[in-house]
Amino acid sequence: MAPLKKQIIFYSLIVITAFLVEGCSSSKKMQKQAVQDFIESNPQNSIVPDSSYQIKKGDEIEVLVWEEPKFNTKTTVSDRGTIAIPLIGEIQASDQTVDELKKDLHGHLSQYIKGEINLIVSLRSTNNMSVSVLGMVTRPDNYAINDRSSIFKILSMAGGPNEEANIRNVRIYRQKDYPQYTALDLTTYLDNGEINTAGEVYPGDMVYVPRKENAVRDVSMYLRDVAILFGIFSVLQL
Repeated sequence: MAPLKKQIIFYSLIVITAFLVEGCSSSKKMQKQAVQDFIESNPQNSIVPDSSYQIKKGDEIEVLVWEEPKFNTKTTVSDRGTIAIPLIGEIQASDQTVDELKKDLHGHLSQYIKGEINLIVSLRSTNNMSVSVLGMVTRPDNYAINDRSSIFKILSMAGGPNEEANIRNVRIYRQKDYPQYTALDLTTYLDNGEINTAGEVYPGDMVYVPRKENAVRDVSMYLRDVAILFGIFSVLQL
C-alpha cells in the first residue's frame, strides 16, 4: 500500500475515534443532566428540611447514585436509628442532618466506586415532623421541623410572603382543631418589634397565607351592588 494512502487511512481513523469518544462523552453529560433535572423537578412527597433538622426514627430516606442503580434505595430509619443500603449494609442515620448523612454515605460508597460519585440523599417523609406552608409564599412546600417554631421562622423557610400575600390574616391550622384555625395579623408584631412572641407552629400544622384583597375590585363590586339595589328600589317606588 502506498505511503500516502496509509497516512490517509491512519488520520481518518484518528478523526473517527475522536468523534466517537466526544459523542459518547456528550451523550453521558446530557443523560446525567436529564436525570438531575428530572429529580429536581419531581419532588413528589419530598420534604425540604431545615438545615439543622436531625433525622429521626421512622423518617423515610431516599438514596440515588448516578450510574450505580445497585445502591439506590428508599428506606425507613429503623428503631435502632439505622438505614439499610444495598451492598453496604446498615449505617447510622438518626441524629444526623441530611448533609451529614450524605457525607457519611459518600465515604462508604468510595470503597466501591472509583472516580466521581454523584449522590443524592433526600428526605421523603418525617413521621409527621413537618409543617405545610401554602398560599402566597415564595416556595409553598412541606418543611421539616424538630419542635415548635415561630411563624416568622416558618415563613422564612418558605422564602417569605410574596407580593400578593395578605400578612394581616395568616392562618394556622392544627390537626386536632381542624377546621378551626388561628388567625394572625403579622403587621402587629412587626410594628411592635415583637416577632419572637408571634404565634407558634408545631409539627403537623398547616400555615396558609391568603391572597391580598384587590381594593379596586372591591370598590367596583361595591358600586355594582349599589347600582343593582338602586335599580330595585326605583322599581319598587313605581
